[in-house]
Amino acid sequence: MEDFTNDPAALVAFNLLPADLRAGINEQSWERWLKHYFPKPFNRPFTSYQRDFWDWGWRIQPDRSYRPRVECEPRGVGKSTSAETLVVALLARKRKQSVGYVSGTDDKATKHFNSIKRKLENEQLLRDYPHLTPRVQKYRNAFNAWSQDRLLTDGGQTLIPITLQGSNRGFKSEDDTRFDLIVLDDIDSLGESPDVIMKNLELLKSEILLAGYANTTILFAQNL
Repeated sequence: MEDFTNDPAALVAFNLLPADLRAGINEQSWERWLKHYFPKPFNRPFTSYQRDFWDWGWRIQPDRSYRPRVECEPRGVGKSTSAETLVVALLARKRKQSVGYVSGTDDKATKHFNSIKRKLENEQLLRDYPHLTPRVQKYRNAFNAWSQDRLLTDGGQTLIPITLQGSNRGFKSEDDTRFDLIVLDDIDSLGESPDVIMKNLELLKSEILLAGYANTTILFAQNL
């Protein structure tokens, strides 16, 4: 496959193509897609386990059942960056509609929320996938006296941050909308007691995972 980035004239011609054609060419390879839309975070050679992760993620189709993916990687290799970017890719290619992104604390949930929002605001990405244009929607529940920011795209897709500690009620939906993708990222911290760990596991099993469908895709990104 020709790499237009090495030929300025060819790159100019490529950028003049219709958006759906540009996107279709880039989607022929996940590596090409990543390097085209997100060249800075993906400028180094991919490891074997990163390639395995993207081979898996790129094959995901709507309404298909997949075994939960537990992605254990060393610290500092971009585990969260890959998980966040996969969410963007699945929304861009219309493979997923409603995403729950689960973290242990409000601070971690906000960090991932803002990171995905910045990725969705990528001008080059929005040229080819205008349905991704994001806006923040304030979700309020006056009865329970809490509110939460959510991302809603122009295409009607949603991203909802969930925390195990603090505003963990925020994922509940009054219209019974369920997640077709649940990502667990940074759900634990060093030094947590066995009681806290068991409480979090019970919350995951009894409430959060049940907020999906029977065929909801589940990704658990964890430090090795």
